[in-house]
Amino acid sequence: MAPRRTIAPIAVIVRTDLADWQKLNVTAFLSSGVAHATDEIVGKPYEDDNRAAIRAVEADALDLVGLAVYGPRNQVDKVTRGLRLHG
Repeated sequence: MAPRRTIAPIAVIVRTDLADWQKLNVTAFLSSGVAHATDEIVGKPYEDDNRAAIRAVEADALDLVGLAVYGPRNQVDKVTRGLRLHG
């Protein structure tokens, strides 16, 4: 029997003042970004124009509408504790 692989969770946090279609778009964008950021999920990491464009902007100047978190379950749970699910 092959060893069981534990999959770390991905949590996506999205602003509540967005339209439903925007929430879905942000969720898809962030999830795919996390999936391709580590070779544990999809394969070798990649670099694209989006990542370069974000790096070019100072952190304080970013207009964030969402955040994705990937890691061990206890750490993801700690980061998202107190947030409303699927609201």
